[in-house]
Amino acid sequence: MKFLSILISSLLLTKAFANPTPPVERIAPIQVIKNSPFLSYSAEFFFQNDYASLAKIIRTGFMCPRYFYDLYDKDGGFSARGITRALSVGLLFPRVTDIDIYDNQDKFIGMFLGKILKRSRAKFNFYDEKENPNAIAYINGESTDIIIVSPDNPAKIFAKFTGQSFGEVGSLNIDFISNDCPIDDRIMKVFAAFVADFYETFMPYYKQNNENFEVVTTGVNLGVVLLDAYLKSKDS
Repeated sequence: MKFLSILISSLLLTKAFANPTPPVERIAPIQVIKNSPFLSYSAEFFFQNDYASLAKIIRTGFMCPRYFYDLYDKDGGFSARGITRALSVGLLFPRVTDIDIYDNQDKFIGMFLGKILKRSRAKFNFYDEKENPNAIAYINGESTDIIIVSPDNPAKIFAKFTGQSFGEVGSLNIDFISNDCPIDDRIMKVFAAFVADFYETFMPYYKQNNENFEVVTTGVNLGVVLLDAYLKSKDS
């Protein structure tokens, strides 16, 4: 009887090792390359990973009521368009920009709306085609890192953005922490292009020492700097 039990256990172990559960393959990181000539009416954003070029977004508009982010797939086919809302506070402060996204048939597929926070420098709420909330993006208060999390469980991280800006050019890296991010891939790309487009305005530009603060600016919108300083003083 003992011999039979050992034999059965051995067979079960052999089967388990012969048919292991395949590991879940994570989505490959994506790099966004920005090319925006100085004072140009348009900018380009190229999406790629270690294996291939994935897509391209062309932004049109400069210091005007509306910006358009047109997404093209790897074969050059038009996929979607993100449109900033006219006559919104986002014209002055990119962190409160609202963008609606439509597919290539002009059908609404979702949106993201910017909100100002005190502890996080800003957040963006994502909504699907039925306007149901499905994710939130937070911008770090001390750096320009961005995390996208579940609206129901902030500990559930879907993706993280990190990047660098060099004025007319820049890069943004998207690391997918989870494979079940509910944001439409087209909306994610439009958001990434928007972040890369205004990356410098999300950077911290001031230091505070007790009741006084020193504004450190690099030529970006002065209104953003003053807004940051005001929120920081209110939060202290």
